[in-house]
Amino acid sequence: MSALAATPSTTTPDTGDRQPAARQIGDIVLDLKDLAVQFATPSGPTTVVDGLSFSLRQGETLCIAGESGSGKSVSSLALMGLLPKPCGRVARGSALFGGRDLLTLTDSEMQQVRGN
Repeated sequence: MSALAATPSTTTPDTGDRQPAARQIGDIVLDLKDLAVQFATPSGPTTVVDGLSFSLRQGETLCIAGESGSGKSVSSLALMGLLPKPCGRVARGSALFGGRDLLTLTDSEMQQVRGN
């Protein structure tokens, strides 16, 4: 089971509302596994990102570096749910953030995750 599958929570004493527990340095914040992104082309789907995986921990900074056209921007757009539709799509993978798989959220759910 992933470290984010069960997000600990605390209860706010004054309202009884459940709030996510504060993350500690070293806790996994984003766990990306086997991301594959495809774009539709006249000759059929083309895989432009294939098998990207990483874990980002609280307090860490992640740098994604690569040559032009290597998939840096497409990977980021996929994680944020902003691939151009209908030609771009996530073919496989998971991206656990706060116990939720970002790659399976609806557009409105992703809007809430991204904020303004």
